[in-house]
Amino acid sequence: MRDTVVIEEIGLPPPLVEMGYSGTVAAHRLWDSTQWINDHAGTTKDRASLIAASRQLKITEPGTGLSASGVVQMVRQLIGREQPRIAAEFICRDVECSLEKMELRLRVFSGDGMEVTNAGRLGDLESEEVINAYFDQAALALLKIIDPYVRASFLYAVEQGALTPTARARATVLVKTLDPLSADSDQPRSTIEALALLRARHPQGAWAGLLLAVQEYRNGNMEATLIRAGESVTHMQADRIVHFPNALSARGSAFLNLGNVAEAIQEYKAALAIDPEYISAMVGLGNAFSQSGRTQEVIEKYEMVFTLDPANIYANNGWGTTLRKHGDNKSAIEKFNASLEVDPTFDAAFDNWIVSLTVILDSADPEMCAQFSELFPNIERYANTPQRAIVLADRFEDTTTLCSRPSGKDLSDLEEIRFGGFGEDPIAFSTTIPPKGNWIILDSNLPPDSTIAVSLKSIDEVLSVHVLDRNHRLVGERDAQMIDKPALGQRVVFKAGSGPYLLRMRHLRPTESSATVVVSRADEWAIRAD
Repeated sequence: MRDTVVIEEIGLPPPLVEMGYSGTVAAHRLWDSTQWINDHAGTTKDRASLIAASRQLKITEPGTGLSASGVVQMVRQLIGREQPRIAAEFICRDVECSLEKMELRLRVFSGDGMEVTNAGRLGDLESEEVINAYFDQAALALLKIIDPYVRASFLYAVEQGALTPTARARATVLVKTLDPLSADSDQPRSTIEALALLRARHPQGAWAGLLLAVQEYRNGNMEATLIRAGESVTHMQADRIVHFPNALSARGSAFLNLGNVAEAIQEYKAALAIDPEYISAMVGLGNAFSQSGRTQEVIEKYEMVFTLDPANIYANNGWGTTLRKHGDNKSAIEKFNASLEVDPTFDAAFDNWIVSLTVILDSADPEMCAQFSELFPNIERYANTPQRAIVLADRFEDTTTLCSRPSGKDLSDLEEIRFGGFGEDPIAFSTTIPPKGNWIILDSNLPPDSTIAVSLKSIDEVLSVHVLDRNHRLVGERDAQMIDKPALGQRVVFKAGSGPYLLRMRHLRPTESSATVVVSRADEWAIRAD
């Protein structure tokens, strides 16, 4: 259990008091900024617990007249364990005590003595944002003394862009106040500060080694991950840290990525021996069992994860991968969807979802559209990057067209082109194509196996064209042969008989486009369509 650090009322010089500022409020603002950094550090480590002195409960022991906190302080002095505390004051660096030369000095008292740091010059207090930014700066300086790993972890979160847009903007302003790195440094600030903790054999060295291991892992350097995680384990053992499964689990993940499944299983089990509910090791062990074909153990391990974290995206993705290996792509997609429902940006689940859906559609029966409608989630939601949009269009544009035809109710509202034979000229029909495309009914009364050509004229865009029969089957799509006439778009040639067909037209414009549909016998199309 870590001691709570008390922030005492901050001393203010007369100019700040005359401006209406309070030492108690200043202490609260320093606490607020420290907590904000803690909350955005992206770490599971127990963080320094701070409390402003004015927020401590004042309880008097009955019959003694002594406060409870006073009694605690006396006991601490008797056993030689003083309350960690922070004393701070704004000091003047010039005779006039101007704001531009004023700075906040922080003194941290602990069992190891006193350490002093400062938050830099105050400057103009022109807005609340400026004041908040100054206390953020002070909190970051304070954490370098009381919780340097959390500071390094926060800096890494900023470097990785892992914060929300609002937090990222605030953090960017904060990081700019730090001293610039040396010109010859090729490492980010978080790495430099974590390495400094390792070299100093700081009590937080195990966590520093873990941060470096995570950085190497995310950069794809598995051998370096093993080295850094090993350093973390060494510090854990030397400092006799009892509850620290993290580095062992990180080694397991590195071994698994290197294909050393047996070593990975050993490391994950060692991590779970320390903490049987450590979710990262549970998921990793499930993945290792999956790679070694131990299906029943995979399911057992993922089910244990879900009892602790029902929405765990990694367990859902791992379980889906196992199901896909056993040919159950439909159930696999349900797992990948569960991951993406929680985190639509999770690329591993998205990639797996694409693979399983492709397998299903490639082997689909005539009722493919029913399966497609059931299994295919909201494309717009998952196509949240340009790269994903390209993949989805590449794989599933034709299938989407096939399976998104109008319902029976909508058919009555569609434009219609009727043809039962052709005279001297092809049939020309003017229409418009909105951004999401347009459907037109082709009502044919032709003998079976009549070869028909449908072309589109448009001066705006090259259009995509599909023709479907009444059973959702694709009977014709855009012709690979392009016509050497600039005003022509694309054409479809198909075998037509009696009965209605649906013509699907799409373009790439964000606005409505005009077009002319030309229907003719295929042998007339080339000479008549213009």
